[in-house]
Amino acid sequence: MELTFVQRLRLRASAFRAAAMNRAAHAAARVRYAMPDAQPAKHGVAVMRNIVYGPTTKNAHLLDVYVPLLQSKPRPVVMYVHGGGFSM
Repeated sequence: MELTFVQRLRLRASAFRAAAMNRAAHAAARVRYAMPDAQPAKHGVAVMRNIVYGPTTKNAHLLDVYVPLLQSKPRPVVMYVHGGGFSM
């Protein structure tokens, strides 16, 4: 089934809006993480960034690990998974 011109135009507009929202969200996150209270070291936490957990080095297969610096015994683990969005 071939898409009509209007359908293709709507798909492109949706993709453009999604890309714009993604850029805006990442820009807001960069601003927030630049603030002094958002620094993990200030709270006694070390960060290991971009740890590969999948078969490739795609951004979808990287994670950040936050490790408490001064722990005398094992602690529980909290895993946060961001739902993100789906794209076609």
